[in-house]
Amino acid sequence: MGLSYLIEVTSYTFMGLFISRFGTTTLAGHQIAGNLGAVLYVTPLIGIASSTLVSQALGVQQYDDARSSRVTARYGVRAGARLRRDSDRRAAADH
Repeated sequence: MGLSYLIEVTSYTFMGLFISRFGTTTLAGHQIAGNLGAVLYVTPLIGIASSTLVSQALGVQQYDDARSSRVTARYGVRAGARLRRDSDRRAAADH
């Protein structure tokens, strides 16, 4: 697992070094795309974490905690879906 992280970080670093030759605007675009990709990668993890919290609360019969976790998860997933939809629209408009 450590080797895969090493390869990922090293490749991202070298890509940034190669892109920096094109100028600061291109490098800034690369950074923005990387940040957006990270946000979109984390979005499904919100659903996984919230389903775990809800399941744990239901398992010990704490229904109020399950409801509050469900509501929090719903807002998180909606925000992630909204980000994804907006980024898809921007990508379609650029082409």
